[in-house]
Amino acid sequence: MKNELAMAFGGMIVGISLAIFILCIIFGLTSPETVISYADCVIKSRN
Repeated sequence: MKNELAMAFGGMIVGISLAIFILCIIFGLTSPETVISYADCVIKSRN
């Protein structure tokens, strides 16, 4: 049960992260450095 909850929470975080990422692309705020640091941050927060 605990593992399912963790997976659901992880999925929610990924969904929110994806939404933020898409918004950044729409507003043209993403430079390669920003994308790399953001991806690194997401990977660290998931571990």
